[in-house]
Amino acid sequence: MREGQFAGFFTHWTFDRFVYGEHFAVDSALRGQNLGTETIQAFLALHTLPVVLEVEMPDEPDAIRRIHFTNATASKVVQHPYAQPLLRRLGTHVAHAHHDQRHALRQQKLPC
Repeated sequence: MREGQFAGFFTHWTFDRFVYGEHFAVDSALRGQNLGTETIQAFLALHTLPVVLEVEMPDEPDAIRRIHFTNATASKVVQHPYAQPLLRRLGTHVAHAHHDQRHALRQQKLPC
């Protein structure tokens, strides 16, 4: 929330050895105000574990823009595509929004 308005969302999973961030979006009306950068930097500062941030394949202009944004927030691209498995909840399949291949971004302090 920012000034009483929905500003965006960020979903992540905390595992034993790393934190995995997979969905991050800022309301388009609030872009260009450093809200995304501030959010990512605050998120990284909260965690002592390595952080992996997922991004989609760079196959369209918006995807490339998002990858550049995430790279600019102290991350780097790990150059290997992967397929994300289906998620499960209470024994039933919860399909991920995209089953295509994706790249992941890792915080620079993470040893590769």
